[in-house]
Amino acid sequence: MAPKRIPRDRAYFLQRSNVDQGTGCWIWARGTYTWASGSKYGTSSLPGQPSRSAHSVSYISLIGPIPEGCEIDHTCTNTLCVNPSHLEAVPPGENSRRSWERGNGNNRNTEKSKCPKCGGPYTEKTRTQRGKVRTYRVCVPCDRARNAANARARYAADLDAARAKQRARRSTKKES
Repeated sequence: MAPKRIPRDRAYFLQRSNVDQGTGCWIWARGTYTWASGSKYGTSSLPGQPSRSAHSVSYISLIGPIPEGCEIDHTCTNTLCVNPSHLEAVPPGENSRRSWERGNGNNRNTEKSKCPKCGGPYTEKTRTQRGKVRTYRVCVPCDRARNAANARARYAADLDAARAKQRARRSTKKES
């Protein structure tokens, strides 16, 4: 017996969502996944296709195919929303720009002013790498400890290499 094909229509999405009367968002109430950034998205699928984001399935089913080179932006900023009137196909750069504009694109680590390991303050460092100037933040106490540990490891490795050379020279002198 073939699996039952459920049409992806307005009723499909409304049955699987909680409608927020204040914002008009259809908040997906079924399967979700969380990105590394902490953003949560719903999952669904089109008949005969693998699972994908619920907002993409909503857009494809209720508006039409996603234009090539575009991704779906939530104009309401709620990543669990599947309301087609809150979804817009935009180029990835525009989606990122809007995200930053709304304050959602900030790296959560840029807001930290103290190191989580030792509590030391962060300071900016600049270095040139392959002709490009790179600026990054470091914790001074942790950076010093890391540099000291690396220096000790290099010294120990150099010392071991020098001793091995000496042993090799001594053994060749004894043989001759």
